Amino acid sequence: MTPAPCSRCGATLGSGWHSLCAGCLLRLATQPEALSPEYEIETLLGSGRSGTTYLARALGSAGLLTVKILVSRDERDIEDIAGALRPDLIRFAHPGVARTHAVDLDAEGNLRIVRDYIRGRPLASWAETAAAAARQQAFDAIAAAVDAVHAGGLVHGNIAAANVIVAAGGRPMLVDLGAHLALRAIQGAGQSPHFSRDADRAGLEALRTILSASP
Repeated sequence: MTPAPCSRCGATLGSGWHSLCAGCLLRLATQPEALSPEYEIETLLGSGRSGTTYLARALGSAGLLTVKILVSRDERDIEDIAGALRPDLIRFAHPGVARTHAVDLDAEGNLRIVRDYIRGRPLASWAETAAAAARQQAFDAIAAAVDAVHAGGLVHGNIAAANVIVAAGGRPMLVDLGAHLALRAIQGAGQSPHFSRDADRAGLEALRTILSASP
């Protein structure tokens, strides 16, 4: 397989899931203020093939947000992708899905998706001690959230335990909506709604397996 170039600087990537080289990842981790001047960065939450995510606060606000950065060497493409995703993501609201507040470009021309930060436990960790009835209720709530996403003309594309946070009271919240769509667009991959919805349903079945296992 031909090594892919870093999506930011063009350097040849090593093995792994990152779309950025080690140097660009280090810069994102140590200089986030250059990428998100409208936000006060609290900490780096994670980085992988779907982008780099920070815990942040909007300047002048106490509420916690996640700021996800996806990079491309073609700023015109990024502007088009942000413009295409923005209306549906901003408009979509469901009590089981982390709300998107902004889909725009940061100071360096990277795609930025800003959402509510969900405080809670990862689904798999929560399921280890939850009662069977609570786990079934959680699955039903996640499935309803995915149905609402599809009804809103969107797909998630990466339904997985890592993208479900169980908030206070055992309420599951689907996070990272829009990141998979943006990543595929940046990579130039076509988006088939039927394929993506099938992928979402396959992800739900994987979650069912996790939640049906006895603690």
